[in-house]
Amino acid sequence: MRGLMGNFQTMPLTEVVDLLSRRRVTGSLTCERGSVRKSLEIRDGVAYSASSNDPREYLGQLLLNFNHVSEEQLARAFQVQAETKVKLGKVLIMASIVSEETVQQT
Repeated sequence: MRGLMGNFQTMPLTEVVDLLSRRRVTGSLTCERGSVRKSLEIRDGVAYSASSNDPREYLGQLLLNFNHVSEEQLARAFQVQAETKVKLGKVLIMASIVSEETVQQT
């Protein structure tokens, strides 16, 4: 599928995601509003990674906000991440601080 560009008045986000899923697309979907940029990585129509440049939406902050981790656990996980270059969610799962399901849902 060739690249798409437009706004959600033309095609709502739910319809875009449904289209990408039905066509089993592999690629990335990036949405911007002002200075906030969000991306969704898709493989064969299934989302497998998401990111945002808004610090309020970083995984660690969300896990902290929902009381899945303490500040101390998060700080230690950041240290391990810096040392190992392993993604934060994986570090937290490997340390049995949160479940894989919790990371995926968050």
